[in-house]
Amino acid sequence: AGLYHAFAFGSLKYSHLGTGDHHALVSCLMALLFLVVSRALAGAAEPGSDRDPPPGAIPLGLGAGAIAGLLLGTWVASLAVLVLVEVALAWAFMTLDRRGVARLARCGLTMHLTALACLSPALLASPWLELQPWSVINLSQYHAAHLLAGAAVCLFACLAFPAASRGRRAVYLSLAAASLLSLALLTPLAQPLGEALLWAAATDPFMAGVHESQPLLSSLGNPAGGPLMAARYLGWGLFVAPFAWWALRPAPGTGRASTGLLWWVALPPLVLAALLQRRFADLALVPLALALGLW
Repeated sequence: AGLYHAFAFGSLKYSHLGTGDHHALVSCLMALLFLVVSRALAGAAEPGSDRDPPPGAIPLGLGAGAIAGLLLGTWVASLAVLVLVEVALAWAFMTLDRRGVARLARCGLTMHLTALACLSPALLASPWLELQPWSVINLSQYHAAHLLAGAAVCLFACLAFPAASRGRRAVYLSLAAASLLSLALLTPLAQPLGEALLWAAATDPFMAGVHESQPLLSSLGNPAGGPLMAARYLGWGLFVAPFAWWALRPAPGTGRASTGLLWWVALPPLVLAALLQRRFADLALVPLALALGLW
């Protein structure tokens, strides 16, 4: 897995000596964040302890939060990585037992609050607080609100989820997601979120003209990409990635029901992001290389 990542062009493009770019650091921080959160997920699934939380839950939350804060401060678009972590946490909230939910919720609460504390110096110095206070693609108060909302969901999980059935937890999370989505669409956040989607799809005028934001696959009016270009950036393992992803699924009895959950959640959206914008290839290569290595 390490050699696959090291020699793939999508990684080499940003990480060879002399490249003054932040993408290699972003990939490194994402890998570290996924590692720490995966350890927290595995610890939450360990049976037999009545401690709530176990000794490692808070330190892992502090570590994950510090990394997440540095990640957002390095590249604001890393918010998408944090969302993938939150999706994995939500999945685990619905599937873990009472002890596991209590452990993981404490870890998630610590992670979000620590990330906000680490991000605060950059956030307070951001000029976008006045220019575009709710911008999603630039550091603004939206990111503080996002972290606070994540902390609120984890706090609610700490209080209500351990005593609730798995079906009731799913209802709670669905209501929380629907409330946050309605809040985003019915408030001034709707326009910044629309701008963020245009940025992610590289369809706004600026991003459409940036070389590293071109798609790896051919698109209508943009024939620059193709299967060979995608294989150049992501390696030939791209064509067997669905098999590796399926083998990584969090099925009971595989030994990876919790440890591999985040990597399983992150692989499809990151590969899709890389196919739409080649700048995401180095991020997609991290879970892709690990999935291929395990497979």
